[in-house]
Amino acid sequence: IVGPHGVHGWTKVEGCTDFPERLTRAGMPLHIKPARKRAPRKVTLAGGKFIGDDQFLVQLQGIYNRTAAKKLRGATLYYATQQDTVELQDDEMIVSDLVGLEVYRILGEEGKDDDNQPRRLVGTVVGVVLAEEMCSIPGLLHDQIEVGLVNEEEQPPTPGRPQDLVLIPLVPEIVTKIDLAEKMLLVDPPSGLLDLTYVREEKVKIKALLPPAKD
Repeated sequence: IVGPHGVHGWTKVEGCTDFPERLTRAGMPLHIKPARKRAPRKVTLAGGKFIGDDQFLVQLQGIYNRTAAKKLRGATLYYATQQDTVELQDDEMIVSDLVGLEVYRILGEEGKDDDNQPRRLVGTVVGVVLAEEMCSIPGLLHDQIEVGLVNEEEQPPTPGRPQDLVLIPLVPEIVTKIDLAEKMLLVDPPSGLLDLTYVREEKVKIKALLPPAKD
């Protein structure tokens, strides 16, 4: 999404799709991933127009003024359904399909079949960080999955306690198997990778009225 267009919630979008009708048919289900968010969320297309040269004018349901549309600048729109005949390469997948998968760590010996190895639950995929979001130089970094870790010593989790997170590079040497049917993936991380945890800090805006100034 390049930015707002007009004052009624429309946005200008640079498209890259083999199905341009996706962004022109009202009611189409989409996913939107804001630039600083880890996971996409579901939205619905309210209207769209193809203006040529891979450019679209798009309006999403619930976005009906310029102020709301302005907040979408830099976000990425995704679209896919089972009816689409999208040919994905072996190393390609839809971002929204990864969110929610359970992550298991391989505990067996190196070189054996991963399916027959003992494994331990590490956590759940809560988001995907694209390489271009971290570095503008193509090929310098890899896409990474953001995993919310399971705390085996704290079951059930303490309400309100921030979840420990870790980033795992989405490369075949580390993420050895992705099984969308079973809603799981296997990882074989190098020593110390799962110790590089962090907690996401949510910024809260507090607005208040100041008392009138005294003369």
